[in-house]
Amino acid sequence: MNNTQQNLATLYAFGLPNKLRRAPRTLECYWTPPPPNTIKVNTDGTQESGPAGWESMAIVQGYFGT
Repeated sequence: MNNTQQNLATLYAFGLPNKLRRAPRTLECYWTPPPPNTIKVNTDGTQESGPAGWESMAIVQGYFGT
């Protein structure tokens, strides 16, 4: 729901209800190193509508964070 101010004003003018989105929550997290002589792989991804609208990422780190 990505309404502009003009869209919201139009809804209000017609007496239609509108619902504003809540602000996203922020979560705090910490990186912990893997045991010595191992690596840690962290991955994340996102999908937008359509086949070309996706992204992924991976981070590989060793015990010293490199």
